[in-house]
Amino acid sequence: TEKYGWQFRTKHELPIDLVAWFVETARGMGLRCAIWLAVDSAYAARPFLRAMGRWSVVVVSRLRKAMSGKQIQSLMRRCQMTIGELSKRMQITQKRIREVRERGLTDPNVVRDWVQGITGSDPGPIAGGTTTVARFFPQRSARR
Repeated sequence: TEKYGWQFRTKHELPIDLVAWFVETARGMGLRCAIWLAVDSAYAARPFLRAMGRWSVVVVSRLRKAMSGKQIQSLMRRCQMTIGELSKRMQITQKRIREVRERGLTDPNVVRDWVQGITGSDPGPIAGGTTTVARFFPQRSARR
């Protein structure tokens, strides 16, 4: 930090700081509107989504209608979800989770269930192809 005058931050930490600045500035100016943020699907990770939830920011991201086993493994890793935790949350066997992690999913409704099970938030209806979904964080209202 001393040598270069800046501190390393991850891909998720950089936009969190930027959104925090924006929300504080907007609220400081007296704006009481809902804030929507469109992001790449790489930001659909727990640390980023939790931070956005603190400020009641609606995050809009993409979700495919099918997911490969690698994509499911990656989402589980990003959300720090173990096979055991997911088994308890979704009330399915660990054997079934391992099968899906190997083969993937093709049914859009099943993909929606799995994304909700892994991330903890419902991505909304999935139409054919790639769709845009919004994740709402209802614990705080943007209106005060």
